Amino acid sequence: MATIRRVNTIKVQFEASASRPTAMELHVWIQQTLNINTDQVDILQLNMQEKSLYIKVISPTVYEKIVQKHEGETKFKYGNGEQTQIKISKADSPAITEYLIFLPRCRTQW
Repeated sequence: MATIRRVNTIKVQFEASASRPTAMELHVWIQQTLNINTDQVDILQLNMQEKSLYIKVISPTVYEKIVQKHEGETKFKYGNGEQTQIKISKADSPAITEYLIFLPRCRTQW
């Protein structure tokens, strides 16, 4: 069993009724609202089943600064002017627990 934890990751939770934002809308919002430069972002993950965006930043210092300044509820503004409520929080709970059972042996030679 392996449990993977999200480290230095912020979760942006959209309302259940929110429409899917475009990549450009997300990038503009991250830069303008969260004041995160592209060189500070390690990974972006959009999970539409959860209606959430995970933003992994490059260092614990950047992570703590963003959480202290932006944690809580705010609004996300789409390019067409529409707005939706979002919640910004730490995403430090375990993300995935994997169980590996009965894996076949690899018979390929290197």
